[in-house]
Amino acid sequence: MPEVINLDIDFDDSIYWNGNKVDMSQLDGFFRSERVKPDQPEIHLRPDKRSHYDTTAKVLASAQRNQMLKIGFVNTTEFAE
Repeated sequence: MPEVINLDIDFDDSIYWNGNKVDMSQLDGFFRSERVKPDQPEIHLRPDKRSHYDTTAKVLASAQRNQMLKIGFVNTTEFAE
């Protein structure tokens, strides 16, 4: 079973990597470390419905720039209001 990394974006646009607050440069570094693993972990992205889309877009752009292949949104039913 692949490793899972929970990436949360809080209501105030704070970013959390498995519960630890990170900034964008730290996030880039984590993605660079993870992409070289033989079995890349799955990134489960959970943006809070009050967070700004721009923050989510920056996180996705960082993941793409760093060749993260397995990224998906989880618990997004709260957006369907």
